[in-house]
Amino acid sequence: MLAKTDGAALEVVISAYQEWRAAEAHVKKHGLVLAGAGKIVHKNPCVGIAKDARKQVMDGLKEFGLTPASRSKVTAGTGAKANDPVADLLNKRKPA
Repeated sequence: MLAKTDGAALEVVISAYQEWRAAEAHVKKHGLVLAGAGKIVHKNPCVGIAKDARKQVMDGLKEFGLTPASRSKVTAGTGAKANDPVADLLNKRKPA
């Protein structure tokens, strides 16, 4: 569940996602390398931009529990005590 205070962090994740997708589109259109002045070939700067933005997206998804590994660590509380018959039984047992 998201709180109102999560809005700014979620906005950062969304912004990084947009940056990642734009950089990936540029790389797809222009390739991994670009020809500069004098036909010197160099790495397309959008490759690095996409890599950094993708990392920001993945880090943000982990913070919100939206990856398989991070989701397993998320617990949601309802405020009400869950009815656990095994726990109730164990709590009623008196030490010998």
